[in-house]
Amino acid sequence: ADETQALYSNVIQRWDPDLLVDLHTTNGTWHGNALTYAPSYHTAGDASTSDYTSDVMLPAIKRTVKEKFNLNFDWYGGYNYRDWPPTELRTYHHAPRYITNHMALRNRMAILSETFSHDRFYKRVHAANAFVEEILEYTHLHGEQIQRINAEADARVADSSIGQKKGVQFTMVPLDEPLDLLTYSYIPYQKADGSTDFVRSSELVTIEGVANYNAFEASKTATVPSDYIFSAAFSGLAEKLEAHGIWVEVLEADAQFIGEQFVINEIGKQSYVQNGHTNSLLRGEFIESIKTFSRGDYVVSMNDRLANLIFYLLEPESDDGLAYWNLFDDYLEGQLQESDTADYPVFKAL
Repeated sequence: ADETQALYSNVIQRWDPDLLVDLHTTNGTWHGNALTYAPSYHTAGDASTSDYTSDVMLPAIKRTVKEKFNLNFDWYGGYNYRDWPPTELRTYHHAPRYITNHMALRNRMAILSETFSHDRFYKRVHAANAFVEEILEYTHLHGEQIQRINAEADARVADSSIGQKKGVQFTMVPLDEPLDLLTYSYIPYQKADGSTDFVRSSELVTIEGVANYNAFEASKTATVPSDYIFSAAFSGLAEKLEAHGIWVEVLEADAQFIGEQFVINEIGKQSYVQNGHTNSLLRGEFIESIKTFSRGDYVVSMNDRLANLIFYLLEPESDDGLAYWNLFDDYLEGQLQESDTADYPVFKAL
């Protein structure tokens, strides 16, 4: 979208903010908080920026807002009232298509804010305003620390990512510490057919020991290469990476690379349409290979502070990468019409 491109070029790349706040009104869950929040879910990223946000910054702001305004803020998530009383609270998707999660792959901090959709409008405005004010107060006091954590993550990612195993697909897991969930109560009743349903009451209750599913663990991993290399024919891919602020080099002479080639035997498709796309799920295997590329082909080095973002975008089995968003479909489907397998067009040098 034009708006997204403008956000990247005019804000994220131009200003490189140390902290981004994404303000929303939540879905219909009848929790008891004026506002719920989430940090960036770092997935394949450096954990330090997300951990500081979730473990230090947000708890401090939560306490201050309660003291100043008597507003209850807590973790974002939803539950199914038909399982009353709830035993778990589940957050949203980890994918970096969401801007807060994307910022974690850039070694920057981010916060998702969700005001309570069932509150009157003026109450939602008040809660969001109080949250933003306290975020600004906090960053004013701790700005140097925030910048230092981000800078250290930059250096760490650029220096030590190569050769690591990082996640390309993830599953939601609970945090170690359970949550005391403030929520409206539900009363069970028996329907005419004998089944049980629930009606919401006006009583606020606290459910103790609720599993807080606000973290993610890798369910599939891949090796971070030293470089990704691809043909000059994929100039559109180079432009896409550059739009994210990623440095793309051009080979000045023919060169041979040792690494892994992902060989595809099937392109699976999601059963639903998402943002105008029927997303692709590449199935295949990595095979050790030696490959020669020509002068004019593209190289993306992983000695880069954006190595985690590069990895998530270019890995063939990434659950939110460019392959998932159909960038290579035409090329790969053409190859599979002529052969039982197709080579993923981005080679990994190890």
